Amino acid sequence: MADRERNIAYILNVKLRIATINLMAPAGPFLPWGDRANGLARALAGHQPDLIGTQEATPESLEDLSRGLPGYGVLGRGRWADGGGIQCAILYRQDRFELMNSGHFWMSGTPDTPGSKLTGMGSARVATWGVFHSEGRTLTLLNVHFSHLSRREQARILLRRLTALPRPWLVTGDFNSTPWPIWSAHRILATHLTDLAAPAGSTWNGGLNVPLARLDWILGSQEIQSLSCQVLRQGKSDHWPVVANVSVA
Repeated sequence: MADRERNIAYILNVKLRIATINLMAPAGPFLPWGDRANGLARALAGHQPDLIGTQEATPESLEDLSRGLPGYGVLGRGRWADGGGIQCAILYRQDRFELMNSGHFWMSGTPDTPGSKLTGMGSARVATWGVFHSEGRTLTLLNVHFSHLSRREQARILLRRLTALPRPWLVTGDFNSTPWPIWSAHRILATHLTDLAAPAGSTWNGGLNVPLARLDWILGSQEIQSLSCQVLRQGKSDHWPVVANVSVA
C-alpha cells in the first residue's frame, strides 16, 4: 500500500477508548459500595471511555456510576435464573453509539438457560453482549467475569458465542486468571483475539492497593489495534480500572 493510501486508511479508522473494571460487590462492612462509588466514577469520568465493561455490578453500584457518568446507557442482567444477583453490565456512550442488538448467556453446557453453570463451578456466571453502530461501523462488545474454576471451558464457551456475533469483536472482563502459564484460558482466547492492554501491568490489588496480578483484560479481533493502555490506580476496589485506546479498521 502506498504511503498516501495507508494514511487515508488510518484516518478512516474509528478511534475508541475502552475500559473494564471489577466494581467489587458490597460484602457487608468490607469496603461497602458507598465508600467506593465516587472514586471509581471520578477515575473513569476523567478518561471518558466510549465503552465500559463492569463486573460484580449491582443495581445500586450501576445507579451511582450512572450519576457520575451521565450520558451512558446500561446493559445488564443478574446472573441468577430470576434475574437477580450481580451483573456483568456494559456502559456505552449514547451520544456515540446506537445499540443494534444485545443479549446474555451463561457459562454452562446450556448457555441460554438462565442461572445455569458448569459442573463443579461454584456459582452461575453470566456474560453480556451488545452490538453497536457508530460512524458507519458495527462492532460487538462482550463482557464477562470468569469463575476461577473451569476457566478453559469458559473460554471455549465464550469463543463459540462470540464467533456467532458481528465483527469486529471486543471482549472485556475479569478472567480470574493470569495470561500464563501455558494452560491459561488466555491461550485459548488468543486463538481469535489479541490482548490490547497487555503492557498496562497488574490490575488486581487484593484490596491492599499494591499490584499483584493482571486478571483484567481487554481483548479484540484482528481489525482492532491497540494505540495505548494504562491501569488507573484509583478507586477503592480490589481491582483497578484498565483503559485502552484502540483503532478499529
